[in-house]
Amino acid sequence: MGKQKGKETEILSLLDKAAVSVSNPALILSYKTLILSRQKKYAEALVVAQLVDESNPTLSLGKVLKGDIYFAEKKYQEALQNYQLAYQIKPTIQTLDKILKSMLIQDKLQDAQKLLEQELAKNTDNTLIQLRLASLYQSSKQYDLAIKHYESVLVKQADNMTVLNNLGSM
Repeated sequence: MGKQKGKETEILSLLDKAAVSVSNPALILSYKTLILSRQKKYAEALVVAQLVDESNPTLSLGKVLKGDIYFAEKKYQEALQNYQLAYQIKPTIQTLDKILKSMLIQDKLQDAQKLLEQELAKNTDNTLIQLRLASLYQSSKQYDLAIKHYESVLVKQADNMTVLNNLGSM
């Protein structure tokens, strides 16, 4: 039903009914924010996301939802702030990617590089962070730094085709 056009009102009604029947409706309400956002009802979606956030302050979900809504509205700085708060609660690569996207769309390349350097210092074995950092350095034509990070990934993943291709293209 979720992919059927014109059924959004019915889906929202079902989600509301389901939300009152469970002790913690955060996940159900998160689906509601997605539907409202698709309908470009950002103010309503933000109210629901705020409810999720207030009822679950120790979870990152509400902050990520608010960030997604702000991002959809092209309010990138507000999105960035919420993603950063979410990342402080639960650092995941998905949230880090949202932070980076919010920074890069605002032309904050150096801030993004600095953040990745800091995160890599905390998580020296995290090749996902290192790949993102290498890619940012490559896109900003800082090839020496890009090569350094790509080669570091190759030490851990000798057959990483993305890294091999990127190194071959520089």
